[in-house]
Amino acid sequence: MRPTTWVQIGLGLALALVAAGFAALTPELSETQPPAPHRVLLGMLVITGYIAISAWLLKRSKPRMAPSGSSPERLVCYASQTGAAEAIARQSAAALDCACVSLEAVTAAQLRHASTALFIVSTTGDGDAPDPARGFVTGLLSETLALHGLRSGVLALGDRRYDRYCAFGHIVDRWLAAQDARALHAPIEMDNGDPAALAAWRATLQRLGADAQAVQTDHGTTWRIESVIPLNPDSPGNLACLVRLRPEGELPNWAAGDLVDLRPCNGRTIIDAWMAQAGIVANEQDTPAWRQRLADRRLEPLAALRQPLTPAAAATRLEPLPWRSYSIASMPSDGAIELVVRQMFDPDGALGPGSAWLTRDARPGDKTQLRLRNNPGFHLPETNQPLLLIGNGTGIAGLRALLKARIERGQHRNWLVYGERSPTADRWFGAELDAWKAAGYLRRLDLCFSRGGEPSGYVQDQLEQAADDVRRWIDDGACIMVCGSQAGMSQGVHAALTRILGEGQLNAVTEEHRYRRDVY
Repeated sequence: MRPTTWVQIGLGLALALVAAGFAALTPELSETQPPAPHRVLLGMLVITGYIAISAWLLKRSKPRMAPSGSSPERLVCYASQTGAAEAIARQSAAALDCACVSLEAVTAAQLRHASTALFIVSTTGDGDAPDPARGFVTGLLSETLALHGLRSGVLALGDRRYDRYCAFGHIVDRWLAAQDARALHAPIEMDNGDPAALAAWRATLQRLGADAQAVQTDHGTTWRIESVIPLNPDSPGNLACLVRLRPEGELPNWAAGDLVDLRPCNGRTIIDAWMAQAGIVANEQDTPAWRQRLADRRLEPLAALRQPLTPAAAATRLEPLPWRSYSIASMPSDGAIELVVRQMFDPDGALGPGSAWLTRDARPGDKTQLRLRNNPGFHLPETNQPLLLIGNGTGIAGLRALLKARIERGQHRNWLVYGERSPTADRWFGAELDAWKAAGYLRRLDLCFSRGGEPSGYVQDQLEQAADDVRRWIDDGACIMVCGSQAGMSQGVHAALTRILGEGQLNAVTEEHRYRRDVY
């Protein structure tokens, strides 16, 4: 109903109340006595009601103003799996002085009202939308909104190592084009905080009149490697190590489920071999400078090297090594950040730069750049509800931190389902898990191994064997948290949960934020 209609109805009601008030206060014509006390009270109540209604009508008739310091005509939307997209979105919204909203909460009305809408969206898994954006995918993304005149821009975050790099960002961009939105630019693809992509995004913000200098990725702080401990030296799979790091300054705070981005380095033997291949001959005094300058550079072949070439000039011509993300396996109370890192090989058989540095080349005391990353989508629930933890491989890192936090809170209704390869060589943190179970911190512990052992198989198989118990835990309000590999484990677990709970209940659990994943 229009505001003018409300005003008309309200005024009529108010006049009726005033008339009733005077009638209550005025004695009948034949009477000479003053009004009875109950008439006075009734009249006062009626007049008070009139004043209240008038104030309400006045407030209702005034146009609603946007909150101070924000622009209702601009909107920044984000879809974030691990917090990176959300961080850039909030910085961008602050620079534009406008609202910032998660994609799961954005409405058609907001988009129709906006003159400009910017989207910062991540891609997870095999080109999928982040878990919190599933409501948008099943809702607005399937609708026709006719957003004529809307200016839009998309910053797509992803990982180039995956086939469908930044796929969800492109899906959002195509949807906007189908709604007749006018793109400010082609989708900007960003991998691991790529400086060129960030500069392009800043340029968009500047064209919109924003001071974009505050929109930046964290350059990290210096940390020292304290120890590197092999976890599975006799495993049929790749070597995995527990890496412990301490900052040069004060230990920062973080929450269970958070991540770190780490800048890997080249070992001395790698740098020396590259220098020899490039024909760089350094004397004993210059060699440390070369190693320092090339430590975090991608050592690709340099064509047409000009001699003499200084370490600084070579470092300038080489791109920095990309950041690598890892789940944190420890809590601040442990006094250090601990990571579980498995050796990963490139198609040519070479170790990837992150795992080569952390499992083979790094020595205690070596320095590296590290930045903490808030991962709100994988934080623990606030309440003391049951927790079903599911994972495999290096996913034990994130699950271990979650368990440590639950134990610190005194929350014992925890069930861990974890899988690896060999029951003899891959029982990572076995003594710790057994101790937690014996102390009652783990109500249930199911370990499964794909290569022998009892039980054998994968975590999704273990879940199906315990289907009745899974349903009971979910009915009791349990939160499901999955950490580990996207291909195979995460997909298999999702399929198993769909069969156990049914698609409808699993969707409901997801919408209640009781199904949280950190997969890679």
